[in-house]
Amino acid sequence: MFIINTMPLATHKTFKDYFAFVIRTKILPYYYQGCREVHLVFDDPHRNGLSAKDLERGRRDKTRGEFPDLTIDLSTKIPRNWRHFLGNRTNKRRLVTVMSEQLLAMIPEALAENQIFITGGGFHGDDMDVAKQVDGLGAVCEWKPGFGNHEESDSRVWLHALGSHSKRILIFSPDTDTYHVGLPLLDWSQYSQSTVIPQVFIQISIKSSEPAYLCINHLCDCLRRDPDLASIDRMGLNKCMQTLYILSGCDYTSFFTNFGKVTLYSYFFQHCEFICGDGNYPGDLSATEVSDESGLLSFYRLIGVLYFKKYYSVFVEQTPQQLYSNIKNESLSHASNHKVWLNYIREKIWEKTSFETEMMPSNEALSFHWKRVCWVSRLWEQAAFHTVDFPPLSADYGFKWCDGELDLVWDDALNEERMQRQIREMTSGCRCKKSLCKDNRCKCKKNGSTCKIGCSCESCQNKEKNSNSIIDDDIQQENEIIITEELREIRIMNTNEKEFDDEDDEAEEIVLDWEENVVAESEDEGEEIDNK
Repeated sequence: MFIINTMPLATHKTFKDYFAFVIRTKILPYYYQGCREVHLVFDDPHRNGLSAKDLERGRRDKTRGEFPDLTIDLSTKIPRNWRHFLGNRTNKRRLVTVMSEQLLAMIPEALAENQIFITGGGFHGDDMDVAKQVDGLGAVCEWKPGFGNHEESDSRVWLHALGSHSKRILIFSPDTDTYHVGLPLLDWSQYSQSTVIPQVFIQISIKSSEPAYLCINHLCDCLRRDPDLASIDRMGLNKCMQTLYILSGCDYTSFFTNFGKVTLYSYFFQHCEFICGDGNYPGDLSATEVSDESGLLSFYRLIGVLYFKKYYSVFVEQTPQQLYSNIKNESLSHASNHKVWLNYIREKIWEKTSFETEMMPSNEALSFHWKRVCWVSRLWEQAAFHTVDFPPLSADYGFKWCDGELDLVWDDALNEERMQRQIREMTSGCRCKKSLCKDNRCKCKKNGSTCKIGCSCESCQNKEKNSNSIIDDDIQQENEIIITEELREIRIMNTNEKEFDDEDDEAEEIVLDWEENVVAESEDEGEEIDNK
């Protein structure tokens, strides 16, 4: 779809001039390099109704100005503001349809007899889009392998790639989603020995003057040989790397603030054995079925690793694995142990975070994010199918409908209510000067509550028992898990291994204080402001 974002030149007067320019600069150079087939694929948004990508499209549309609907043919004059013209999605779809038709008519005169041009996504059919081809003689016909109901060209390009009989395929797209969609499709372990898998190259540089290429097949082979990834089952390795890409942020999912893909991948490779499980830790990052808990557990460990590494100085333990082993309680389920572990990390890093976006999302918010990852994974694994079964946009996958519009479920209602309450407490309150907040002239006292951090009262005698606590007393009583003497002994032994100076009274006091104030929340009541 990026090809229509090519800006017309000042010399282009009509769309005929623009189409000729696109053919000359974007399509013919590949034939000059010896390609026999060139495929051009487009998006067909809303082909199957509302899409999860509408959230991203809506965000993009807000940055574009309004533009009226335009009837497009070869004689239509080029609009002055191309960006605003494409911002009108009706105009964009009309441009795709007209361009697809005109390319089939204009390209043959530049082709040899054995060369073929194929385009898909521009011809809307009843059940699926129609792909068409034209040869050097100008004969136009339907290309059946490219028929499909795909909405995104990210997946449609793989339908075309695997439907072609070519043994060497070059894909050019500036969208990195495209390459990760096909990563599991090129896993030779899922095919029989008689199946011929094409060599697929991607052009990773947009500048045609400095082309750079990467062989996806070679990348897959390198992943299988990487010693850091040895703990991952070879059958699910490519799917695991695709899942890692999705959860770190793509067109359908959000990203974690301060954790770019380079940082996330670096920590993943460092702690791959812990994250993906080696028998001691349950979970499999490639298990992207919502009903399969193992994928969620692996995701929990990945997030715990990210925040542990970022705020390493607040922990006594040297590794996140060591912290998990110290906190693990054999009487709790795997899911409960993971939540207790995350709650402890969240509690420890609280004072190190300056902004809401830096805080670790609540356990429930992480769960909803993982559900959306499963939605995308289920969609992408059908990239080679003609008919895609789109997963429902429901709460089961972390989506919701508000007044007829699609939105994300960021957190559960209880956590959102607590967050709003904490915001109110930190931004509003009484302003008593002389009453000491002892009578009903104090609105906090009148409402039966204590004065909060948002109050600006003087000489207050209506303070909370523990004004430094970030968790309300009633919630803390529900969530606090008493640490057993056995766990205390383990922590003390671990502390001794750190070779603290026994004669250093201050260090000993810090260790004891840390030991006495461990608070871990229960499975049902996570306590954290969501990272939206």
